[in-house]
Amino acid sequence: LFVKSSNSLLLYTIIMSVGSIVNNITAWLYIRKHINFVKVKLNDIVKHLKPNLILFIPIVAVSLYKMMDKVMLGSMANIEQVGFYENSEKIIKIPTVLISSLGTVMLPHMTSIYFYEKNVDASKYLEKSLYIAMIISTSLCFGIMSISKEFVPVFYGKGYEVCILLYLILLPCCVFLAFSNVIRTQYLIPRGKDKQYIKAVIIGAVVNLMINFVGIPRFGAIGAAFGTLIAEATVCSCQAIDVRTELPIKKYILRCLPFITLGGTMFAILYMVDFNTSNIVQIFIKVLLGILIYIVGLFGILNFTKI
Repeated sequence: LFVKSSNSLLLYTIIMSVGSIVNNITAWLYIRKHINFVKVKLNDIVKHLKPNLILFIPIVAVSLYKMMDKVMLGSMANIEQVGFYENSEKIIKIPTVLISSLGTVMLPHMTSIYFYEKNVDASKYLEKSLYIAMIISTSLCFGIMSISKEFVPVFYGKGYEVCILLYLILLPCCVFLAFSNVIRTQYLIPRGKDKQYIKAVIIGAVVNLMINFVGIPRFGAIGAAFGTLIAEATVCSCQAIDVRTELPIKKYILRCLPFITLGGTMFAILYMVDFNTSNIVQIFIKVLLGILIYIVGLFGILNFTKI
């Protein structure tokens, strides 16, 4: 309503800040009914500093290489390429927010099981969570890819056509993110395997930076997008390799393939279809068809497999 031009930068900043403040205040008003405040001793805080600092390392690594994508684009390409990449990358956050929420909810639960409920089979929770994460990621990422040709002109306007290709490169990251998020939040961190987690993230960051150095000067935002995709695939692969002797990774991958195939089939059908109507109408039709295709396919997978 209020941000109309580049002169609205200060107003935009205020809106974003106020929104964050209101969000947090609302949360505190709600949780007051459900928690009791207790006095915490200094020793109770100090003993958690080391493990928090250890987990801070991968957060810095991830933030660094995600931030460096845009910094390197700005210095090695131009600000226009930064805009294309930034706007396309935001779309990934739609599926990843749901996937991350699953990990946030399950992490303390899995930690409790590993340390206090030895008789409970934690692997069944991890396996079910993995399938749920794959359903979320494949349905949303391939669904958004299916309507990218119509969505980009409607949402961004003219001149953003390159974002269609960026969508097709960046959105498959969600599949790797889903797999690695479940392994990370429901096995590595709850089991105290911080070194494996840190190693995977650092390797991913190095791979991302190397590909950026090669790809950005020649291909701009497309090079950065490939760097992000390969980095996420690398992180996912490193985590899977590290736990392959402790978890049935091969079985997980084989049982995730039907969801990926279903999403890919939905994308292949819808992306090539043209109903010769306006973009908005095409988006509406494709969304409905995509939901129908995915639900029917999902019903078949769940009924004809052992999942």
